[in-house]
Amino acid sequence: STSVETSSIVPCCKPKFSSDPQLAHIRTSSIVKNFQRRLPGNNNNQQNDVEAILVQGMNDLSFGELQREQEDLHGVSQDNDVEIDAMDDLLRSLKEHLDLIKEGTVYESAETRNPAYTQRRDFLIIFLKGNRNDPKAAAEQMLKYYDLKQELFGEDKLVRDIKTQDLTEEDMESLMNGSLQVSGHNDRSGRMIAWGLPGLRSDDVVIFHELRARFFVGMDIVQSMDDPSRGIVLVFYGLGKFRDQSKGSGFQEGMKLALAMPCNIAGFHMCFDSKAEAFIAKAAVSVMPPQLRAKTKIHCGSHQECQYFLASYGIPREAFPLTANNEVDLTNHKRWFHECRTRELNLRDATSPITIAKMSRHNFEQGETPTENDVLCIGRRVNGKGNERLIALAVFHADAYDNGGPKERRTVVDSIMEDIWQRGGRFLQVDTSPDSSGGYVEVPDKFMREKICQTFRNLRYRRAGLQAKSAVAGSQNHHLSTNSTESAHRGLSPTHPPIIIEELRPEDVLFGKMKDHSGNQRLRDIVKSLGARYDSANRGEKKRLAEGVMREIKESGGRFLKPMEDGHRWEVVLDIFAEKKIAAHFRNIRRRQRK
Repeated sequence: STSVETSSIVPCCKPKFSSDPQLAHIRTSSIVKNFQRRLPGNNNNQQNDVEAILVQGMNDLSFGELQREQEDLHGVSQDNDVEIDAMDDLLRSLKEHLDLIKEGTVYESAETRNPAYTQRRDFLIIFLKGNRNDPKAAAEQMLKYYDLKQELFGEDKLVRDIKTQDLTEEDMESLMNGSLQVSGHNDRSGRMIAWGLPGLRSDDVVIFHELRARFFVGMDIVQSMDDPSRGIVLVFYGLGKFRDQSKGSGFQEGMKLALAMPCNIAGFHMCFDSKAEAFIAKAAVSVMPPQLRAKTKIHCGSHQECQYFLASYGIPREAFPLTANNEVDLTNHKRWFHECRTRELNLRDATSPITIAKMSRHNFEQGETPTENDVLCIGRRVNGKGNERLIALAVFHADAYDNGGPKERRTVVDSIMEDIWQRGGRFLQVDTSPDSSGGYVEVPDKFMREKICQTFRNLRYRRAGLQAKSAVAGSQNHHLSTNSTESAHRGLSPTHPPIIIEELRPEDVLFGKMKDHSGNQRLRDIVKSLGARYDSANRGEKKRLAEGVMREIKESGGRFLKPMEDGHRWEVVLDIFAEKKIAAHFRNIRRRQRK
């Protein structure tokens, strides 16, 4: 059924999915509602109603419009390139249309916050080309785009590009399951192909997370196209095991997203092996905008028959994300995602160290053998190098973890995950799925954190037991120091043991209430001089500024120290805590300036 239940949407930023004039009658369409209760075949009137609507939709287009849509569908459309002077005129016209219709819109809010982002020439040209150089249509689509972007990602991400680091674990599951993927091959006209394999969607799919993943894919497609006016070919492949089990859930929201993307949909092919589903698809097509309706083709038959149908429209067999036996093949999809991550690493736009480390690592493939750097989460002690390194890291960070609050503990756990990933390690567990052959799979981030936290707890219990036997085994600190030294001989220690300082330097920055120390005063002066730059920076730039300040302090001979319990000695803190202190100074200066 193409009816949509919006109650299944569980957004983190409460999107409204406000009604779209082109789609408002989808919910109220009696045809679509009837398909929830009846299958076609026994009701000729119902079939005639759908056919009549489809015919009427074609009549809504002029002969020239219909011919243009058919040329798009068959890949023989005319070249839409324009001269530079003509493009400048089109851009001026686009901005004039935006000025007329933007009042009170999300776009106006985005323009006020960051006009340089919303008025980027290359971005405006994408909207123009995606709408066949029609300034009015491009302006209207830009308003839809910003509405949708805010509904999906919130105001804070409205005026910056969406990266993989902005996606939640649920978003990533929808992204990586392959239900929407970009083909590694173009069609015979050189246009990109995007495949929808609805049968790969999760059984408990949440439309909101799926839409966020689709938005990311859609914008990656748009920004990687040489000419958005050429368009993209969409293929909905719902045969056999790829049949949609969610009964059309998310149809309206998916259509809204497709219409908001600044890209010309050159063709839309829907493939089924069930006449009932093909007929329901016709009802869905009947409520599409006329231009898209004219470029939509529904094919019904076996795998071989549908592949022949698609070949007649210039979609080659090698472009299918399927093996020769019509099993799903995610090889190209994983390659595409790796390329996305590589581009983001090269740009280094607002990426944290832990995100960079996670994106840099090699994903664990099915059937692959764990390496010596992998951490095995299998419920018992493992003597592999990866697990030994995890224990060595826990030994080193034990004091910071045990004495810190929730935020400090999370920072420590993140640093351990980053260290494991940077060395090429993964967190793996035995694959217990019914169709498993007994191999390993990567565990989700939350289980990685649980594994690390459990390691700290085990270490604490072990230290308590050894302390009770101090007469034989020595003190707790001696035991930890010995473990750390042994790990270092095996090449496992992440860094040196804690450094204890007895004499301070004027350049040192001290934690605690030590505002009058010369090193702390110098830190405040440096932070104050960079305050304006810090306030206007994005998250990644802020982190790099904090790192630069830390580096300047260290190069001048300073150290970041926290007082020890005896009140006479100091301990050198980890860089992650030094950066946190610097960031806190930036925030404090901003608060004082606002007062």
